[in-house]
Amino acid sequence: MTDKEINPNLLTDTRIYKELYKLGLSKKEAAVYVASLQLGTSTIQNIATVAAVNRATTYVLIEALVKRGLMHSVTYGKKRFFTAEEPDKLDFFIHEDKVKLEKKEALIKSIIPELEKIFDINKLENKTKPPELRSFSFSEYLETKYLSAIFTTPHKNGATKAMKNHVINEL
Repeated sequence: MTDKEINPNLLTDTRIYKELYKLGLSKKEAAVYVASLQLGTSTIQNIATVAAVNRATTYVLIEALVKRGLMHSVTYGKKRFFTAEEPDKLDFFIHEDKVKLEKKEALIKSIIPELEKIFDINKLENKTKPPELRSFSFSEYLETKYLSAIFTTPHKNGATKAMKNHVINEL
């Protein structure tokens, strides 16, 4: 497998994987990254074995980790090796989130003036009225519920229908 001493506790510490997942790594990316941290400079086969991920999949995962700045490759002779970057490179995620937030902020700032114009036009034309609130006394509430029950109840027998007609005549 590998000459390096592997700490099995680290590879089975699900908390580390969960935290890396929360940062945006997939479960397999986290496994490859942790395995690579443990192994140091190593071949793809060793990383795949320790991470318990298919070798072909490991290539794809490492390329994704390289793009994120968490791994890099080196070539010795004709053989290619991979190394995890130092864990402080996880700051990449903070930078990535800052960039996304800055883009959202710029977008919001760019559309606010247009939205305010639309809002102001509607306000001038009285299209944006505050909602009307109506309060009921308890007796009005009961009356409303009673009438609602009468008018929404199916009328299968004549008595209910007659009562409905009586209420309508009284109004």
